[in-house]
Amino acid sequence: ISRAVTKGLDASVKLKPSGVEWLGDVPEHWEVKKLKHTAFLFGRIGFRGYTTDDLVDEGEGAITLSPSNMKDGEIDLTKSTYISWEKYYESPEIMLKPEDVVIVKTGSTFGKIAYVRKVDHPITLNPQLAVFKNLKCSSRFFFYYVGAPYIQDQISLSNTGSTIPTMTQQTIMSYAIHLPPLPEQQVIAAFLDRETAKIDTLSAKVFTVIERLKEYRTALISSAVTGKIDVREAV
Repeated sequence: ISRAVTKGLDASVKLKPSGVEWLGDVPEHWEVKKLKHTAFLFGRIGFRGYTTDDLVDEGEGAITLSPSNMKDGEIDLTKSTYISWEKYYESPEIMLKPEDVVIVKTGSTFGKIAYVRKVDHPITLNPQLAVFKNLKCSSRFFFYYVGAPYIQDQISLSNTGSTIPTMTQQTIMSYAIHLPPLPEQQVIAAFLDRETAKIDTLSAKVFTVIERLKEYRTALISSAVTGKIDVREAV
């Protein structure tokens, strides 16, 4: 992912200095922009915060997204918290839409991101999160770029909280993004979707094998210590 979003897919392309020491060279036809010129970033404004009194049961309000709903770059609503409709409609700028990119701006997982593929139920944000909207580039390329080490390393260094890791929206939007032409962004994003899906499939298979081996190990120990198998020849 890191190589694709900072070098592209053509190994023979001419490069130029990126202007960022730890990034090195980038393709010479790519543009360098600040994130603030590529997207808008919105978070929950302080005076529009909410308390436990604003939380409601499922079916009585909108989902309020938290970092725990962000898993492996995706939105997982298996366990959701709901906020009153009044509070939901109070902040239209943070209502989630497909192709938005959500980022954790405070808390132990700050910098964590997720891509919004679809919205089947109204969703807003809790105060720990912010959302990139109105992207002037491929939203999928943007998601991969912000999740790559180049940006994530900067995020880890931008902690302004003394006890709770925190970063300001102003700091986030000051980061630079190196953008190829839109068609190339789309090609890179499609390539990464395919290749990461393959890796995820292999990872799931390996995880399944590991879990089965653990079960076999437990069963083997249980059988040995309860005398269900004869281990005398092994001694």
